[in-house]
Amino acid sequence: MKTRLQSDKSFNPALVTVHADDMGATSSITSLYLDLMENRIINQSSIMANCIDFEEFKFNLNNQNIGTELNFYLHLNLIEGPALTITGKSLITDSNGNLNLSFTRIIFLLLVLNKTNKAKFLKAIEAEWIAQYETLDQFLDQFEFCKFIGVDSHMHIHMLPKLYEIASRIALFTSYKQLRIPKEKIYLSEFRDLFSFSYYKGIVKNLTLKLLMRINRIEAQNDFIGVIYSGRMSSEIAFNGIKRTLGKLNRSEDKSRKITVLFHPGQCKNEELGILTSRLTKSWYLSERRNFEYKELLVFHSLLERSN
Repeated sequence: MKTRLQSDKSFNPALVTVHADDMGATSSITSLYLDLMENRIINQSSIMANCIDFEEFKFNLNNQNIGTELNFYLHLNLIEGPALTITGKSLITDSNGNLNLSFTRIIFLLLVLNKTNKAKFLKAIEAEWIAQYETLDQFLDQFEFCKFIGVDSHMHIHMLPKLYEIASRIALFTSYKQLRIPKEKIYLSEFRDLFSFSYYKGIVKNLTLKLLMRINRIEAQNDFIGVIYSGRMSSEIAFNGIKRTLGKLNRSEDKSRKITVLFHPGQCKNEELGILTSRLTKSWYLSERRNFEYKELLVFHSLLERSN
């Protein structure tokens, strides 16, 4: 199997970064991602600092034969799991102290809260995110081979107005000062996708993020693949996305502009989900689609290797 992109001598696979989100959501995801990073199948991963079992994570890092540098992002979270700064009911948590917001809920609160309560809301978010940053930073600092390189977020919530400003400030404290900007070219991988509701859902998500980039006056320096086909990523979709992206770039940019490809590999077991509190994401972690993405990630990696 060889794609047209692989046959293109101008294609440089070294410019492709493979990223996996949600490390720390469950023990099996954490363990799988470490294996994938150790074998350089993924280049980096985002950690949910309020969910991950740091004792187990430390044990894995100390007992695996890590022969390469591991790059991590902080996966800023307001969606699920225990808050690090609040133990009871608040604007960002339920009565058990669990984070319980969503992308649309945050937008709603930013629109309807009065000036005083909005300030309290944003202050609570900033305090929680700083705590998540400090917790992860202190942990990773124990390991020379672990590098804390940037910040992104669960469900792209850091792209929302006001939250983007908070996330930007936190990202400045990381090694590479990177903040994910999910700028993805709109593309159609296969004609049959035109008859898929999931495809149009991905398009709406893509356009929403582009609108937020304009509102926040963001100019992305690199390209991103994995928004439109999130949850359905395959090797073919990834290569089609890369081809579409390269086709849209100016010739002067081809050799320097990097592309991040996002996968969500690995299905979880029901008994692992105790700490996760969002019904929506629980069904996603249990989905067979995550196994599909894992298998396709291995194919994608193999094809990238052959392109070198």
